Amino acid sequence: MAYTKTQTGTRLCLECGDAIEYGRVTKKFCCEECRNRYHYKLNRNYRNTHLRVSRALEKNHEVLERLLEMSVVSIGLEELAGLGFDPSYMTACRKEGPHIEYRCYDIKYYKSDRRVYSLERVIRRRPEAGDS
Repeated sequence: MAYTKTQTGTRLCLECGDAIEYGRVTKKFCCEECRNRYHYKLNRNYRNTHLRVSRALEKNHEVLERLLEMSVVSIGLEELAGLGFDPSYMTACRKEGPHIEYRCYDIKYYKSDRRVYSLERVIRRRPEAGDS
């Protein structure tokens, strides 16, 4: 990422293209506002992806939480999708015997082609003094 020079040797701001009148030789921006705007644009895709994934995980957790409150332990994927659940977002998955265990934060479940089943909250116990 090199800064641009004009014919006269004046450096140009990477964001707005204005001449950089003063400062060190490697200065790339004319002001803090341009520097911030440039880096915001540069990282926008990452931030948007992060927000989209976080919202999807929060929605999934909210749906699973409501199902647990209603004592539902098995539900069809179509019905679950109708509630706003997206099965492609989870916080963990691991193979457990012939099944794959999925987790959305503190709720675990198993998934078949048509159903989500064995829905339950995972309670992590804290190690006690003396436990290794």
